[in-house]
Amino acid sequence: MKLKFSKRKILVVTIATFLLIVLLFTRISPSLGVRSHKNISTQVVTLDGVKTYILVGGDHEKQPLIFLHAMGAQENWLPSVVGEFSKSYFIIAPEIPGYIRSETPSPVWSYEEYGEWLKDLEEFYHIEKPVIVGNSLGGTIATVFSNKYPEKVKTLVLLDSATTQDFKETSFVSYYKKFNTVLIRSKLIPLFVKKLVIENYLGTPKSFLSDEEVKNKIAMINKTREFTTRYEDLNVPTFLVWGRDDTLIHPISYAREIATRLQQGRLIEYKGSVTTIYKNPEYVVDIIRAAIE
Repeated sequence: MKLKFSKRKILVVTIATFLLIVLLFTRISPSLGVRSHKNISTQVVTLDGVKTYILVGGDHEKQPLIFLHAMGAQENWLPSVVGEFSKSYFIIAPEIPGYIRSETPSPVWSYEEYGEWLKDLEEFYHIEKPVIVGNSLGGTIATVFSNKYPEKVKTLVLLDSATTQDFKETSFVSYYKKFNTVLIRSKLIPLFVKKLVIENYLGTPKSFLSDEEVKNKIAMINKTREFTTRYEDLNVPTFLVWGRDDTLIHPISYAREIATRLQQGRLIEYKGSVTTIYKNPEYVVDIIRAAIE
């Protein structure tokens, strides 16, 4: 007796198998720039009804700085970054709601709602006019927030940031998003594979993936959010800190175009890419510090 499989089923199973191999390989690969820092604390607060994990470091009397991480950042990527910034700033580095250990908003937030969450974060810590550094996804939230509340930002640093919708996604980013969305939506993909997708795509540890969280994260992955802020409208000092080696995700050509649209700001190019901040935080933080000071 011959078993019959549709081409669609064969394709989905093949993709899932390939992804599983990739994810398992990723899990045994070395971690990025992980170091221990004694002057960092992890706090758990509820903002806008969502439990949020926040890393805090440095002297509260120093210039406040908020660091917003990239999509896919892992829990153990952030301490080194926070530790390096804490040498010069009072740093607050939240794990963005829906990512890493923070709860996922339900219903799914728009970027504007993430901006309101960031406003509440500032108010919770009683800080005024922080420097805001946004990496990739974090740059999207930082841009939306700075456009709406320029009076609440001293300096905006877009570090290899995601770009607005008038910039075409690279083929790699487009494929990567579709790839994950197809796997998440398919009824043929087992739950444990979907959890692996979530763990890597959103950086969420397995122990934080309750059935409710999985449901909410699947809804978030399936949601298309609008990012239409105009760079021309930004009315805060803005620095684009961008790696020349990033050709797959946020090409340097995009940054050069954005720089021509800014009212007040400039582009600083460096040797690296979107993940260099996590691999070599001293190098990138030094570049940022020199730019804003």
